[in-house]
Amino acid sequence: MADLAKLDGKGLGNALSPLVDAYGKWIEGQRGTHLERDSLDSTRTNLMTKADRAKARIAEGIALLGGSDKQALRAFQLSNQAMHVAAMQADKMREDPRYKDGKQPEWRPFQLAFILMNLPSVVDAAHADRKLAELIYFPTGGGKTEAYLGLIAFVLLLRRIRGQGTAHEGRGVAVLLRYTLRLLTLDQLGRAATLMCTLEELRRKYPKELGNARFTVGLWVGASATANRLRDVHQALSDYTPGRTDSPFPLTTCPWCGDPIKIQNIKLVDDAGRPTKKNFARAAVYCDNTSCLYTEAHLGPHVQ
Repeated sequence: MADLAKLDGKGLGNALSPLVDAYGKWIEGQRGTHLERDSLDSTRTNLMTKADRAKARIAEGIALLGGSDKQALRAFQLSNQAMHVAAMQADKMREDPRYKDGKQPEWRPFQLAFILMNLPSVVDAAHADRKLAELIYFPTGGGKTEAYLGLIAFVLLLRRIRGQGTAHEGRGVAVLLRYTLRLLTLDQLGRAATLMCTLEELRRKYPKELGNARFTVGLWVGASATANRLRDVHQALSDYTPGRTDSPFPLTTCPWCGDPIKIQNIKLVDDAGRPTKKNFARAAVYCDNTSCLYTEAHLGPHVQ
């Protein structure tokens, strides 16, 4: 991830082309594999035709990065930087860290292939592949989330880069995520929020490229799990008593440092971000860890 963030278009072509070559060799190997029943030949032919199409799409994504679209190249570089930082940050919250003794986050081949094959249709709204729906079929814990978060990072960054000089600056809802299980939703929200924090740090580092508006993430799961209205948040905060474990905020820990989010760090604020007990415009949530970047003292109302 970190290495890809530093390469130019030509360098990315040299670094990523072996993925296409290796996939092509695997496809040819599958074509020559002996089958127990002749009736499976047509199935194999169909699957290999689809594999050839996937290979061509991956190659098209690599060619895009080495072409004339410098905005797409920059978005890809920054998205790899963001995914690297997010992975390292999330690793600090694990009891048994993965990245130690110099080990760094790396893409798995299927993750990188998924991102590359979708770049052309993300960059060009008129691309024929825009009509396709991709399915990542992989075991639990295999890295599906990182694959789609990597593509999300690219989408958000490209919108901001393309939005320079426009009234909207690339803002607006760019991605919708839908989950079927509440526990999965909250887990995925935490991982997405870590990426949003990382993108926000990049925006502060490159404001001319990424604009003046914060990167944000939202959640809707119904009133039984989260407050739907600010007055409900106000009531929950007013009714809070020591010892209660429930909270109107769905995340229990800070997505950046992993410290518990305490109810006293949830505040209703006005348009200027000042705490208020009436005429509030939004709810702001801060981290209680004084060394975290997302405390009220460091950055103000960033995690909302």
